[in-house]
Amino acid sequence: MTFKDIDDCISLAKKYHAKHLSFYSLQVEEGTLFYNQHVKALNDDTLRKMYDYIIDKLKESNYQRYEISNFSLPSYESKHNLTYWHDEEYYAAGLSASSYVEGIRRTNTRSMTNYLKGDFNRSEETISLKEQEFEFLMLNLRLVNGFKIETFNKRFNKDFLKEYKDEIESVKDYVLIENDRFFIKEEYLY
Repeated sequence: MTFKDIDDCISLAKKYHAKHLSFYSLQVEEGTLFYNQHVKALNDDTLRKMYDYIIDKLKESNYQRYEISNFSLPSYESKHNLTYWHDEEYYAAGLSASSYVEGIRRTNTRSMTNYLKGDFNRSEETISLKEQEFEFLMLNLRLVNGFKIETFNKRFNKDFLKEYKDEIESVKDYVLIENDRFFIKEEYLY
């Protein structure tokens, strides 16, 4: 990927009036075709420069970043993905589909043969309250607008600002608290 490739992608998106764009860096994982072909991911410095370039170019074209890797024209944020990033419940239907309801994550079988026989063979994992709290924070802090402190307080029956006082103090240069929202300053949202 080069800066020209980025320009070409953005030009193509504009040409076809794309309302939503996602930009993720390539992760070369062991056992994948790219790994086996010895493809190397870009170094962190190059990735950072490209990411900053993407943000600037999309902003010029009226795309707003609303999540670390996602951009949209105004009012076209992905409702589907926001469900995950807000750590809300969702249901599963179909082969390999996953659900997250009442603190339980379930995943249907990946076997088409079993699925067609009606054997959904769901795996099930109960997410502890402590894990739910971690996931809420981790997922919501991917969002440019972070999360409403009141939402955290109601969901976990605790005062976020008191519970995380020391942690907030240790990262105070990187975060903001405004209008009942806790979020990472945009220049540190990577």
